[in-house]
Parts: sequence; structure tokens; C-alpha cells
Amino acid sequence: MKKLALIIASILVVAGCVGQTSATESADTNSPSGAAVATAPPQNCRDVQEAYQEQVPYQEQVAYQEQEPYTYYLKAQVISATQSEKIDLNMGYYEEAAVKIKNIDNEAGWFTVTFNWKTLYRSSTDTVRHYIEPDKIVDFVSVFDKTAGEDITYTYNYISDPITKTQWVTKYRTETKYRTETKYRTEQKCD
Repeated sequence: MKKLALIIASILVVAGCVGQTSATESADTNSPSGAAVATAPPQNCRDVQEAYQEQVPYQEQVAYQEQEPYTYYLKAQVISATQSEKIDLNMGYYEEAAVKIKNIDNEAGWFTVTFNWKTLYRSSTDTVRHYIEPDKIVDFVSVFDKTAGEDITYTYNYISDPITKTQWVTKYRTETKYRTETKYRTEQKCD
């Protein structure tokens, strides 16, 4: 019988230990077994702003130099323009127009003078070309065959041959670059 009393006492001691809860345990009334469940002690939580770095893209206009071709015409000056009636045993009557042109540029080049002859009944165009050095004067002469007493007028224009040169120009292109920015996010901190 002593044995039986010892077994019953052991059962009661074990049952008493199972029914006790510690400071961090509480009886869960919603638990189907009603057993004690461990819960965390109450905490002090708050929202704080945390700084962080981020690479942010942006667009920037960047200047660069590039050679670009352009067309250049030499500068010239008309020194004189004359028209005169002439007679020759072989040609008979004719008109002569003379235009004196001075190259006032610092480069030599080809110049063209176009003569436009006109009478009451007909017209004609004559083109004369010469190579002119800088600061030199050249005569451009055109002859128009006519009959005696015929009224003749002429006009002229001149131009140099185009010269292609290159020049440095500033251009712009859009580039994507990145900069570091400090940003803030809200995080919850608990003690």
C-alpha cells in the first residue's frame, strides 16, 4: 500500500506542475485544451525615418565640337563695266562689253561672269571664266554680233566657284547621368 500511496503522490505532483504557469505564460481560454501559451512581453514601438542613398537618373545637355562643311564664295569687287560699239573688217559691226573684277578675298579662285545680251528681236548669253589671284584685277570681255543701227543692251552677273570648307561648330546631345540622392523611408522600431 505504501507503494500505491507513493504512486498517487507522484501523479499529484506531476499534475500540479502541469497546471502552473510562469510569468511569461498565460492560460489561453481560446485554446481547445486550455493549456498555457507563451506570449511576448509588451513592447514600445514607434515609426522612425531611416535615411538611405539611391542613384537617380537625370537628363543633361552636353556640348561637343564637330567639324561641319559649308559652302564659301570668294569675295570680289566690280571695278568697271563698259559697253562699246566696234567695227572690224572681218566681223563688221559688233558690241563689246568689258567687266573688270578684282578678287578682294585672301584666296585665289575661279570667277564666272555671265553676259545677257538683248535686242528688240533676239537675245544671247555668253559666259566668260577666269582664275583670279588675291588683289588682282582681270577683264572679262564678251562680244555680240549686230547689224548697223541695232539697239543692244546687256546685263551681267558674276560669281566665284563654290569652295567647300569646314568649320568647328558646337552641338548638343542629351545624355543620361546619375546622381546620388538621400531619401527617407518610414520603418517601425520597437524597444
